[in-house]
Amino acid sequence: MQKNGQFIIAIVFSLISLFLSLSYTDLRDRFTQQQIQDFYSGYSWNLVKGNGYKECVLGDNYGCDVNPYTEKDRKAYRLPGYPLLIASVMVIDIDNFLPLLILVQCLLVSAIVGITVSWAYTWGKTASITTGVILLLTIGFYDMASRMLTEIWFTFLLLCSVRYLSIAKTKQQIFIAGALLGITLITRGVLLFTLPFIFLWLFPKRNIILFIVGIILVIAPWSIRNYLVFDAVVPFSTGSGQVLSGSNNPEIYNNKPGYWISYSWELEGDISQLSELERDRSRRNSAIEYMRSLPIHVLIINVALKVFALFGVYDDPMWHIGTIVYLLIFTLTITQAILKPYIRNVICKTLQNRTLILFLILILGLVLNTFVFWGGWRFRLPYEPYLAIIAGILLSNILRRRSSFESSIR
Repeated sequence: MQKNGQFIIAIVFSLISLFLSLSYTDLRDRFTQQQIQDFYSGYSWNLVKGNGYKECVLGDNYGCDVNPYTEKDRKAYRLPGYPLLIASVMVIDIDNFLPLLILVQCLLVSAIVGITVSWAYTWGKTASITTGVILLLTIGFYDMASRMLTEIWFTFLLLCSVRYLSIAKTKQQIFIAGALLGITLITRGVLLFTLPFIFLWLFPKRNIILFIVGIILVIAPWSIRNYLVFDAVVPFSTGSGQVLSGSNNPEIYNNKPGYWISYSWELEGDISQLSELERDRSRRNSAIEYMRSLPIHVLIINVALKVFALFGVYDDPMWHIGTIVYLLIFTLTITQAILKPYIRNVICKTLQNRTLILFLILILGLVLNTFVFWGGWRFRLPYEPYLAIIAGILLSNILRRRSSFESSIR
């Protein structure tokens, strides 16, 4: 009976999120020509056409033009996870792939909500429903479903990886969990800051080596390919230099601290004459040298503003709804914990749950990545399922009477 209730709640919230995603997205107008020219689709177009994995800009006639920003084809600036998804859609209909891609991403949003709500049922029906309501108020899911960006695909892969990792017990399951996380890593490399903490979380289990092997086996073909292309070790991508310099330069620090812009360093000269790998190193070195020249208090302030940017300060006000919900729930929780000692004690015990510790590890990794690079609401989006579950558990527990509250600990 409990399983039926869990399934029904998950399906209901999943269907509602699908309806909201499709309603938010205009299949005719949402993807403009500017979106078509996004560089992710250029990689995908080349893959489908048999031209290998390299960047280009899709023109009006769906032909590949020279990248106006680099004047050279970039072969590893984007990790392959998301372009492979787009390519799989292009194979069906390369001339009209955009509406189909939007539909796929809307379905992924529906799956994300369904999986998260079902998972939250572990902590009770009320926690599951509360989690679902919070996710439905997360406007960013609907917005990102209509954009050619990695967020929705990465969120889905990360959720599947973490969910499977949380229940993995046998050697085979832990190996598969590592492979799933490897697929997630070659979609976006932000998890690199999280991996050491996940290893510590796994440490009591002797099968941690199998987990690492699973990750390596997935990443290895991409890394080997990069070595053959560049004759140098490039485990992930050649984009970290531009991301680092875009968030650490004079214009950002003076005008929009905590955010990112495409910045050209005077010391770089004509970087179009450099190779892709040399450009990446040049930008990274320029950013590091600039940061070294700044007083420590300026760096600290900028880091704080980067974290603040995770709450959508630079983004569409509609995206602030989820942030406001979290602030209200966490403020209520802290207030209740201060006023009622038994609530404080049970909340502390609840947060010692091994799965919730994994959630906190993911959030810690997000913050550390933000310290180094930059923050924005869309970078928080892949971590919304875990924030929503934590908030849902806290709110549902506060709403219970003392007796049922204490018996809810797992």
